[in-house]
Amino acid sequence: MTAKHILAHYIGLSASFLCLIHCLALPFVTPFLPMLASHNHWFVESIFILLITLSTLTIYKGYRAHNDRRALVTGIIAFVFLAGSLLFPHNPFQITLSVAGSMMMMIAHLANYRLCRATKPCCDH
Repeated sequence: MTAKHILAHYIGLSASFLCLIHCLALPFVTPFLPMLASHNHWFVESIFILLITLSTLTIYKGYRAHNDRRALVTGIIAFVFLAGSLLFPHNPFQITLSVAGSMMMMIAHLANYRLCRATKPCCDH
């Protein structure tokens, strides 16, 4: 496993975690901070693009190296949840889908990372 691949996993995990924190904290922070009263779509879409780009690259490369579908399927389901959340702006359903998708994406990254660590000699992706 190269340092570049490990860094991509950590960035993907961080983006998933940032998305999760954003979705969970915003309802509590909004009443106290008027400047955050409007949900910033630029921020949400930026995290989404970063998350999906890195996750697609790292999880698919892991699948090709290990032929283990668990991380790939979990990543695809997470992508569907996250993409679906963009269809429901300013709606509690958006938060539910975003949180579920972020958590699933973190699980997919962790599963892929563990597969890479378990098969260290073959993991140069």
